[in-house]
Amino acid sequence: MQELEDAPKTLRMARLIEMIVMDNEAIATHRAHNSPPVLIAQYTELRNERSCKMWPKLMTARQTQVLKLLELNKWK
Repeated sequence: MQELEDAPKTLRMARLIEMIVMDNEAIATHRAHNSPPVLIAQYTELRNERSCKMWPKLMTARQTQVLKLLELNKWK
């Protein structure tokens, strides 16, 4: 958490959103049997990409997307 406090506000927001997304994925995994088919398909796709060693690239893309959204919404 110290690294979050030292980072610029935009980067802190991006990291917090990323952490929330990852927590939601863990929750989705836990509740997969009760999830709508679309959520199950999305989780399966993410899991498959992770197993193909694409996860670091996806995280970088996600961070970039979140930063762009933050800048567009002027959340600085």
